[in-house]
Amino acid sequence: MNDNIHQSLQAIENNNSNTYGEKAMKSVFKLCALATAVAAVSHSALAQNLVLEEVLVTSQYRAESLQDVPVSVSALSGDKMNEAGLMKIEDLQAYVPNFTMSETGIGTNIYIRGIGSGINQGFEQSVGMYVDGTYYGRAQLSRAPFLDLARVEVLRGPQNILYGKNSIAGALSVITNKPTKEFEASVSGTYEPEFGEQIFDGVVSGPITDDISARLAYRNRQLDGYVKNIDGDDEPNRDEETVRLSLAWDITNDLDAVLKFEHGSFDVKGRQIEIAGDEASLNPALAGANWSDILYSLNAGTDTVPNSVRDISQNAKRSSNGDFSENTTDNVTLTFNYSVNDYTLTSITSHLEYDYDELCDCDFTSADLFFVRSKEEFKQFSQEFRIVSPVGETIEWIAGVYYQDSSLDFEDAFMVTPDSDLPNLLEGILPTAFSADGGATTVYNTGAAQQLRGISVPRYFDQDTEVISTFLQGTWNIESNVRLTLGGRYSYEEKEATRVLTVKDSDGNTVPYDELFIPNTSMGIDYLLGAVFKVARNDLAGKREVEKFAPLVTFEVDISDDVLSYATWTRGFKSGGYDVRSNAPPQATTIVNPISSALDVVVPTGAFEYAEEEAETLEIGFKTSLADGAAELNVAYFYTQYDDLQVSIYDGVLGFNVGNAAEAVSQGLELDGRWRLSEALTLSGSLAWLDFEFKDYLNGQCTQRERIIGGSSECDFSGNSNQYVADWSGALAADYVIDVSDRLQLRTTIDVLFTTDYNPSQNVDPNIEQDGYQKLNARVALGDNEAGWEVALVGKNLTDEETISYANDTPLAANLTQSIGYYTLVDPGRTIAIQGQYRF
Repeated sequence: MNDNIHQSLQAIENNNSNTYGEKAMKSVFKLCALATAVAAVSHSALAQNLVLEEVLVTSQYRAESLQDVPVSVSALSGDKMNEAGLMKIEDLQAYVPNFTMSETGIGTNIYIRGIGSGINQGFEQSVGMYVDGTYYGRAQLSRAPFLDLARVEVLRGPQNILYGKNSIAGALSVITNKPTKEFEASVSGTYEPEFGEQIFDGVVSGPITDDISARLAYRNRQLDGYVKNIDGDDEPNRDEETVRLSLAWDITNDLDAVLKFEHGSFDVKGRQIEIAGDEASLNPALAGANWSDILYSLNAGTDTVPNSVRDISQNAKRSSNGDFSENTTDNVTLTFNYSVNDYTLTSITSHLEYDYDELCDCDFTSADLFFVRSKEEFKQFSQEFRIVSPVGETIEWIAGVYYQDSSLDFEDAFMVTPDSDLPNLLEGILPTAFSADGGATTVYNTGAAQQLRGISVPRYFDQDTEVISTFLQGTWNIESNVRLTLGGRYSYEEKEATRVLTVKDSDGNTVPYDELFIPNTSMGIDYLLGAVFKVARNDLAGKREVEKFAPLVTFEVDISDDVLSYATWTRGFKSGGYDVRSNAPPQATTIVNPISSALDVVVPTGAFEYAEEEAETLEIGFKTSLADGAAELNVAYFYTQYDDLQVSIYDGVLGFNVGNAAEAVSQGLELDGRWRLSEALTLSGSLAWLDFEFKDYLNGQCTQRERIIGGSSECDFSGNSNQYVADWSGALAADYVIDVSDRLQLRTTIDVLFTTDYNPSQNVDPNIEQDGYQKLNARVALGDNEAGWEVALVGKNLTDEETISYANDTPLAANLTQSIGYYTLVDPGRTIAIQGQYRF
């Protein structure tokens, strides 16, 4: 048998295919063949009636085995996340099929099955996040670090019934550890020398009285950074601190309460952003110069542009004039559980708030062109009541009501410093011309752009939201092996919003409106902002009220004691709202020149209000137990049609406009499984195939080349795929545990993660596609369970793959100079850390 396996591996090795997808699949086949070989030599161990440890989840508001839940769901324990060095939600994407998260220059992307919300602070997230039952719907909250978790459950596909109306792509349920009846405490630390990462965790838990127990958890993380700022320190430099106090009170035998206080701060200096790619200008007047050459040519007179601006290769180096992000979060949650006649009544009352202050050097170069300063404050009160019926009845059901009231205050500003290089760039370098009467051409008049010095273009956005919903989901146990589940959620939502965009001077005074342009004589500030930056002042207000109903039907059949089959149909929606980041009103703005209509400037249509997004999904799945409980294999196929898909479209200069794509389809296949080959060795893995297509999307974001040649920032995206869609992705892990003495235990874990090509940019520009890759992670730990200590070496990305998590067009480059360039957010390279833990 071993000879046959060797021959099979050799045949795979000799395959002459050159496509990455086939190469990746070859790797998977090799690993599967290796697993078969191990299974063969472990036949005697299998005869010992090995059984996998059961994974319990609460994704359906009941404690159930993962294998009994008719949903495509992945669950990671808190221990696994700590061991693998998973510090925040972004780190989960390597271990969860069809899940992607990345930071961007001015926002956060979270995608499941090719669907996410894009960049706009007005969006509700398509992937809902819930922490101990409290809705964390704002994108910025997903950047917060993990602390003392029991597990994270990632549910793929619409979760509108139990988790709320906006979870149209999926849901993340984060469950923290609760106070214990017995005393326990631990301290742990991690040190990684290459990027200067230091982590300290401390937990103490136990009884205070016979009925009251408490748990205190603390984490501090420091990171020097993994991208070299040529003109400064390593970036991003992170300083994170989180503390949580939980109190549990057994009021009676049937009534208990948990009160949780949590405060966190996560501050970042610098960014993991670099310019990657910078092509020669398509404008003949610029004689083939690229963007970086043009910027460096400003290094004369009062301008001092450092040579670092010419570093345009992807090399984990950047040039920048300073960025920061300062974030604080606070949450108080009170949960009651009351049991009566086997029914469980739950009340969750929560107050959540956060604020952040960010400065972005958003030209992403060492030239002093412009900054974007943004601030946001968010407050949310929510109350949920729900009742869960007993299990084992003919009809089992869950019902509840939910109320949420929230307020959002956001402001940002495009700022040009008094010493900025931008005015001289506009006047001294660019041959940009305006057409006068009769087709005559006149260039920028001398001194016109100098009025930008000290100017800011602030935007103020306020929104109040009120949500009331009620839901019911019931399961009819038709036979012992046949079940039918019907569910529905009715939601009412009211939103009121205002947005004001204006122009201010360096003293904070509003600059008078001025649209006058006299060639070679004068140019008003509003004429300049409209012509160059597509900016038009606006003062908008809106109110919307929406009522929606989301249904669900699931049919389950236990084909045998070891095989669960299910089919689910559901229709969900995500609320509409108001665009925060558009730089223009929702109709084209004409800046009328009183001298001549030929000199009028038309600012393209912006955005303000956008519509609901709807999805209809069919999912068919199987969950199987194999080898007498020693293995399990789960598979799910899904097909989702989205109507009025909400998208954020870059306007080609500085702004983002929210629109609704008419129709898109996402379909795919997800497999995951575990196999306990012996007492010591367990394999686990996942594999996902994903196909996404915009069926009807006429106003997609053009690539820079399309924008330059076609003269429009909107292109027909029908037939295109989406950002972050890889045909294949997956992971394979091996966990090996062996006693090396009476007290010492050696544990080795190896993870192989892979993906085929995908595009990290919003306009899926083929020039910035991320090639497929394989990453290897490993952990080797030695511990004494009796004494309570463990030390470990943790390696991440041991193959040292250079990958990017997000990309977009270099701001201003194509618009002003017709030079095509990109900025990217880069991932860390190889790291090897030492961990230590002591349990009291």
